[in-house]
Amino acid sequence: MGADPGNVEISNSSLISTNSSSTEISALNLQVLPAQKNHLVVGSSVRSSRRDIQYGSFTSLLRSPGPWAGGGGGSALSMSLQFNLSQMIAFNLENTDMNSTARVSMLANEEFPDKKFTVPYGNMTNGTFGNNTISPWEYTEFRIDWTEEGTKFYIGGHLARTIKKHSPGSHFSTPSPLYFRHYSNGNFYGSQGPPKNTTVANVGWTRSFFNSSLMTKEDHADFGKRCRVSDACLMSDTSLRGSTPWTDDAILKWKQIAKPRPKRPVAIWLAVACIGLTTFLLLQPAGKRVAEKFEKHKAGTTNHRVPEIQKPPATMSRIFDSRAPTLAGTANTTPANRTRAPSLRSTTTLNETRPNSTSATPYSGTRPSSMHSKANLFDKSTRLSVGQDDRAPSRNGRSIAESTTSIDHTISEEWTSSEKPPKVTWPLGPKTEQSDEITAASLGPSTPQVESKAGFIDEVAAKHLSSTVTFKEPGKKTGNTTAGSLDAAHIEEWKSNVPTYPEPLIPSKPEPSFAARAEPKKNLPEPKKRVDYLAGLVAVSSLLVTAIHFSLTFVIGTINAGAYTHYVSETIARKFVNSYFLNLLWIGPFLMTSTRFLVSSFLKNGEFLPVAEKTVGRAPRLLIPVIAMVLVEYFLINAGATKWLEYLPSITWSSWPFTSGFTNFSNFLSEVLELMYLIPNAAPQLTFNYCTGVLWTIPVQLQGSWVTLLGVIVIREIKTPWKRFGFYAFCIINHWYALSWGSYFYIGIMLTDLDITYKWRPWLHARPFIYYPLLLFSVCLGLGGLTMDMVTQWTHVNYATYEYAIHPDLNSGLPISQAGHATYPEYFLPRLNGIAFAVGFQAAVELSPLIQAAFSNRFLVFIFPHIFTIYLIHGLIFWSVGSFICVQLATRGFPYWANLSIVALVCYTLIALSLPIFTPLLEVLGKSITQSIWRSAREESVKKKPTLWPFGGDFLLDRYVTEHEDKKTKDATIDQLKDRDPV
Repeated sequence: MGADPGNVEISNSSLISTNSSSTEISALNLQVLPAQKNHLVVGSSVRSSRRDIQYGSFTSLLRSPGPWAGGGGGSALSMSLQFNLSQMIAFNLENTDMNSTARVSMLANEEFPDKKFTVPYGNMTNGTFGNNTISPWEYTEFRIDWTEEGTKFYIGGHLARTIKKHSPGSHFSTPSPLYFRHYSNGNFYGSQGPPKNTTVANVGWTRSFFNSSLMTKEDHADFGKRCRVSDACLMSDTSLRGSTPWTDDAILKWKQIAKPRPKRPVAIWLAVACIGLTTFLLLQPAGKRVAEKFEKHKAGTTNHRVPEIQKPPATMSRIFDSRAPTLAGTANTTPANRTRAPSLRSTTTLNETRPNSTSATPYSGTRPSSMHSKANLFDKSTRLSVGQDDRAPSRNGRSIAESTTSIDHTISEEWTSSEKPPKVTWPLGPKTEQSDEITAASLGPSTPQVESKAGFIDEVAAKHLSSTVTFKEPGKKTGNTTAGSLDAAHIEEWKSNVPTYPEPLIPSKPEPSFAARAEPKKNLPEPKKRVDYLAGLVAVSSLLVTAIHFSLTFVIGTINAGAYTHYVSETIARKFVNSYFLNLLWIGPFLMTSTRFLVSSFLKNGEFLPVAEKTVGRAPRLLIPVIAMVLVEYFLINAGATKWLEYLPSITWSSWPFTSGFTNFSNFLSEVLELMYLIPNAAPQLTFNYCTGVLWTIPVQLQGSWVTLLGVIVIREIKTPWKRFGFYAFCIINHWYALSWGSYFYIGIMLTDLDITYKWRPWLHARPFIYYPLLLFSVCLGLGGLTMDMVTQWTHVNYATYEYAIHPDLNSGLPISQAGHATYPEYFLPRLNGIAFAVGFQAAVELSPLIQAAFSNRFLVFIFPHIFTIYLIHGLIFWSVGSFICVQLATRGFPYWANLSIVALVCYTLIALSLPIFTPLLEVLGKSITQSIWRSAREESVKKKPTLWPFGGDFLLDRYVTEHEDKKTKDATIDQLKDRDPV
């Protein structure tokens, strides 16, 4: 919609008076041209030079655009005082597409053109409105009286509407210019159109008496002193001509002057301090987490093994870590009598030993249980599972770390002239039947083969470098020497006599036998089965719904028969593609799939806890994200995000997109509450204040949830199959006849029941002679439901109307056909072909692995978590960014196919980019609050503590008594001191 100065001209026009006489007058002609090749409808507009108009009386002689008979219908002539879309009052003379629907609307601000704000042309011509016969098709007087107390609209001298000052959202007070426009925007509730031929509207004259917003209180007082009311000119005096002089400021657009506010340094510094403290508190844990992750990553890249314990100095290492292939000086010992020193770094549990063996191979033989070994390194009270976290509890009730640090690190080794090996004492805890004194002779192969680097002995020696070592060599006196005093001479003396231990080997994991490998694992939980194909099916339904809304907004010819088309391809798409892909029947599989997630767990195990959880959390899980997005759109619409939507119908020729802001916050609350408690079938009022009408499905899903959760409880109690499926048939038929969406939900329960309870897929796959005919029937049933709509496009016979006529009329109880309301059903009513498509298509998806593979692709599975976000935000993007781009490209002469391609690319790109932002927010809002509600419903609330807790009530009540008693005691003591004799 645009304006061209060439469409405005002054010419002579015939004025028909009340006595049917004709008079030639000079009038202003405002024209609207037919649509151009780029689908732009150009009209005309006139604006007053002055913009300081605030309150006054405005009267004009107007003639409506001509009737549709001449091909000039579908336009509107408006007289308005307008500052912006939210601040305006206007008369609109709309001839519409049919003479019988022509009307005059009187609107303020962003009001919806409700019938109560309009006067039909027919009521004025037949005398219903006013006492005299008025014909808007001829010159008629229209007047607006705008005062500080309210606004009044007059048609032919008769009051048509009054808006009071305190009317919510309707009062207008902003200084504005006066406009006369003739336009066509394709809006079904407005001008409709566009006209096929040039159409003309006329302005005979206009008279305006108004105040100026530039006048101050002093100016008004001075004017009152100079002029008396009795001297004022009459507005009915048509001899008055011209205009009063004005200054240059009167032609400037009015701006609100902001009152200077004093700076508040205390508040500013307090805010800065709070922001700084909050930032610091948030960054501190975040920094720690980043540092921890960095350290873990660094440690993981350098060494994935447990860090070794620092080794003791060379002197102690040589004492405890000297190694040789055999034990020196132990001729009477056998390999079976030796035990290996354990290492805490081993991943083997040190509770198993090898049996004594007389074999020549020291480490041959099998490993029986440690209960058969007499030479166990650790007793039962101190048995450790090595390789676990050092904080893991030991068998004596303490952690490994505690057990290690509590050891008495006194190690004594004695070497005598005999060949008895040295003795090492490890007091590892309370003594049991198995002694903790382990000699070198017992260090044999009975200990698991573990890694000895940084072993237990090294750890003990590293922590206590000052421990005393007692040694005795053959023929020499026993002496005590600290580890720190050992020099090279001492070391060389006993180095050759120190028994050395062989290097322990890392135990190899025993290879399982063939039978063990072949035998399946038992008593393990079955892996959770994924239903990616159902996620993909829901994602496809969601994307197709967005495509439907995009088509209704920009290319309505592909959806609705009889709508204006830009290209022949739109008609071809409507007759072939639309019925199968751009069809609202795709809502059915979406509703059916949701029932599986509601009832599957109950059908499996019969536990009521999941049912209770879904019953409590279903409503907030759905409504909280919806309310959040409604608030976002509330703000954006009021901020002008949908400004260009008003001009879109003149380009797209689609009157479907429409939205308006809330009049006030109470209206918002009322519509949100209605959305919660509305009983289908009906369209909630919230759809008029939201981009696209998708929210009508929220009440359907809520009521369907209750039907599903209650129905599945009854169904599971019916054990006999024929009774069970008879109950299904009874519920489905009755819900269909009652025009209820419950039939979809019962079909969803039935398909889930067949899968979980009766395992119908394996049963059918084992019987191909039943499987393939059933699969073919399901595919044909699904395609048949969609084909019914395609047949309507070719035959122009609405089969949905005949089906709708069968159902009962709610008011009379008669069939709708007999009640006289047999029309095409509303979009929020279920239809029989929709049920047929949903059950056939859903069954085919459940049965066919090929279809399941198609819906299980990665893209659709990736889209699935975002379907609710797409469902809520796509309309806002289409009607804000999409409308802006479409209008701008059209004004620059882009062909419509290129315009549409760019709009689609930008809109869907923005939807994709917004998903990572909105989806987490909506999930946090929905899930966290829902979980809190469920937790409060399931868990018993914490008992309320007294106000003085943990103190008792006497903490304050006895305070006075205590103080009083202390005072009495003090006074008595003073009296006693006074009575004493002085020393």
